[in-house]
Amino acid sequence: MPSPTPLRASDLKARLDAGESLQVVDGKLKRTPEAAEELEKTKAAFLALVKSRLDQSKQKDVYLYVHGFNNSFYDSIARSAILWHSISRQGVFIAYTWPAGFGGAFGYFYDRESGEFTIFHLREMIKALVELPELERLHIIAHSRGTDVATTALRELNIAMRAAGKD
Repeated sequence: MPSPTPLRASDLKARLDAGESLQVVDGKLKRTPEAAEELEKTKAAFLALVKSRLDQSKQKDVYLYVHGFNNSFYDSIARSAILWHSISRQGVFIAYTWPAGFGGAFGYFYDRESGEFTIFHLREMIKALVELPELERLHIIAHSRGTDVATTALRELNIAMRAAGKD
């Protein structure tokens, strides 16, 4: 198997110049203003949907399911449906998915790296959800590799809150 070609800064610049949603500003990789605006619109629409569902529910809880190793998007959705049905469809159930399910002899290594990458995104989702005034409780359900993803995201949130003096 040939060794992978290293990514050079010139390659990155070429990709960015080709219309990607990232740019280099003062030596740092940042979203373009258009991409940042689109992300905020998507976040607002998602939170509005969660708020709408909470408004319709007697139970003001969100259940956030984080799947584990070797689970595809469809595996995660199917398991989420089963779990939500098992709790009598109370509150709002969200399937948080991340790139996993590589399979094979080295699949766990792939899923581990993907899990490490998604911690930031899960942390941002948790922060957004807990800011909803309608939310009474957030339940995080995680399986397998998803437990490490979830606990690390929570640990990072805890560190940030302590650093901000919000014990």
